[in-house]
Amino acid sequence: MQSRDTGHMPLSLRQKLSYGVGHVLNDLCASIWFSYLLIYLHSVVTFSNRMAGNLMLIGQVSDALCTPFIGYESDRTNGFCGYGKRKSWHLIGTICVACSFPFLFIQCLPCQDNTSDIAKFIYYAPFVVIFQFGWASTQISHLSLIPDLTDNEGERVFLNALRYAFTVISNLIVYVTAWLLLEFNEHHASKATPDAPCNGMTITQFIYHKYLY
Repeated sequence: MQSRDTGHMPLSLRQKLSYGVGHVLNDLCASIWFSYLLIYLHSVVTFSNRMAGNLMLIGQVSDALCTPFIGYESDRTNGFCGYGKRKSWHLIGTICVACSFPFLFIQCLPCQDNTSDIAKFIYYAPFVVIFQFGWASTQISHLSLIPDLTDNEGERVFLNALRYAFTVISNLIVYVTAWLLLEFNEHHASKATPDAPCNGMTITQFIYHKYLY
């Protein structure tokens, strides 16, 4: 493959690492989403298997619909307030993910003991859609940054590899943190329940505050 290097200034190590960590929030949330959401919805929120699966399905359908839309719009728009178009969509996505994802692992705030599952489903659904929109926005804009950052094929390959390396590290962080919290849980709870939801909620909250804030 012919290099497209046009004599640009090579990226510094700081710039490369800054790019690499730009998708860590998405990676952490995705790992929690696919590993613990169904368990949490079924065991803590007490949704039926079908209702928990339908809520996750809404998320995956939202992701499928948002991804091409965001890809098109991120190419067409010019950003805002002097912020580049890729970074603008990345910022929008990060805000959406950060503001919506915690509510998926917090029991329905306005709900009472006699609140129906349908009402709870309606409560969680908008957070799922907002999260998936934000996730897609961050992912697409982050990947699209690579050709904007450099014309050098070697640097592009390195940035992609670095991005994947941080994805693996993020997955390891989630599972190691889960193991540590479950191992040293003072209540020795082996299963999350509505009365003892500490495992799923604590894992999410610990990772969110420890590694993201």
